[in-house]
Amino acid sequence: LMSAFGMSSFLVRLSPKYARMISNSAFLKGATYIPDKVLQEMPAGFKENPERDVVNFPHPVRLMYPPKTRLGFIPDSWFNALYDITGVTGPYFLTGGLVLFILQKELLGASHEMVVLFVRIAFFVYVGRKFGSLVARWAEAGLVEEEEKDQQFLKNRLQTLNSSVAECTKKIESYKALVPMIYEAKRENIALQIEADYRQRLAVAHRNVKQRLDYMAESAALKRKYQRKNMLDWVVNEVKKSITAQQEKAMMTQCIDRLKELSQRKNLVF
Repeated sequence: LMSAFGMSSFLVRLSPKYARMISNSAFLKGATYIPDKVLQEMPAGFKENPERDVVNFPHPVRLMYPPKTRLGFIPDSWFNALYDITGVTGPYFLTGGLVLFILQKELLGASHEMVVLFVRIAFFVYVGRKFGSLVARWAEAGLVEEEEKDQQFLKNRLQTLNSSVAECTKKIESYKALVPMIYEAKRENIALQIEADYRQRLAVAHRNVKQRLDYMAESAALKRKYQRKNMLDWVVNEVKKSITAQQEKAMMTQCIDRLKELSQRKNLVF
């Protein structure tokens, strides 16, 4: 029991949220501490989802005070559960009979340490009645500050979100005037892209047409060249075929005589 009491005090000093352990203990059997401000069971601005089944799945309620007990440490709900079976005095007889059974079977042997146990129980009961309210006041004092701190944090957060929403609304209103300008700029950009694409396609078409025309011109020139060459070759061959050996010999003789005649001239310039 001493170790349990020391551990509870240590946890309470660590954080105010463990103060509920002190208020739920069996120490407050004397003067009960009533705080200045009762904590809320649910937040004031809480909005329930309409689809939630609050009948079968209710919200957990934060208790301000510990539940009722019997004999200082047995929950009252246990007694109420046994009333229909054993009656009003049944739970008390059951508790006493259980204690006597443990002692009779020597599951808890009676020795000199039993005196120390009863003395310690009496001491804790006295301390709980005498100083329980003071300890509870000291322990539960931090709950109110923690509640106020959480509410202030929530309020600041809501203010921040509201200011963000207002700022976003202003930006949306300002963007409404820019939307037509943006659309017009995009239309102009698209028109420029279409014009550039048109000019590129026009240049490609011009280049392809020019290449085809050049090919046709070169083909026609090459055709005329081969036709002329074939015609000349045909004429030469036909002329050669029409000249006989006697005509060729007479022509050669005539050429030699003509050269001799030219060689006898004095003023002949070569």
